[in-house]
Amino acid sequence: MLGAYQNYKGATKVDPPHPAGHAGMARVKGFLHDRAKNLYTEAVIAESYSDFTTAQKKFKECLSTAPDDDIYHDRAKRKLANYFKFESRGLSSE
Repeated sequence: MLGAYQNYKGATKVDPPHPAGHAGMARVKGFLHDRAKNLYTEAVIAESYSDFTTAQKKFKECLSTAPDDDIYHDRAKRKLANYFKFESRGLSSE
């Protein structure tokens, strides 16, 4: 789905006034946003149960699912940065 979003985004750059490209991009972006929201929620729940391995996996999946300008992309990126700081100190989340 992220590939479809990128294709629509490219199409709107080629023909900016054409409404079909913008409509398709909005439709796909809404789907990706909802999917990222679910993944982020699952990750936070896993984190609350101290299942950090699953949480990290879900945050990574959220990061790869959400478009770059989506709020869940930013949130997952911040959460993963905390995991990487934790691991760089020589502590393991497992």
